[in-house]
Amino acid sequence: MVGWFKTARDVDCPILDTAFLERLQKHIGRDATRELLADGMIELSDKIDRLSSGGADLPDVAGLTHDISGAAGHMGLTALSRAASDANQKVRNMDAPDPAQLAADVTALAGPSLEALSAFIRQPADVSKDADALPDGTHDR
Repeated sequence: MVGWFKTARDVDCPILDTAFLERLQKHIGRDATRELLADGMIELSDKIDRLSSGGADLPDVAGLTHDISGAAGHMGLTALSRAASDANQKVRNMDAPDPAQLAADVTALAGPSLEALSAFIRQPADVSKDADALPDGTHDR
């Protein structure tokens, strides 16, 4: 795991859950995992850009934080997913007087999270970790 973040619930969680991504890679193959993550990064970056652009009202923040939480969680971006989930919960509980602050809390983790994921995508294959994989990283026989 790359780094740690303390959430609003005072729970430490990793920036990137590499164990989750390695399990995913083992099931669908290295190339498919990297393609899936790269495509997801584009969609996630768009949502983060929309959240950070300013001027979002509470319903916009609620929708974007919900989407960011789900997308980040599916890509192993645990801290970003948790922060977005925390922000979304505040909106739903009517405990969110400032949409800009909620957006800032989430977007503060975007850079480190996307950098960690990008580094994972770029890392070379380690054939010693995956002796059953075919040369293209898949497991189809």
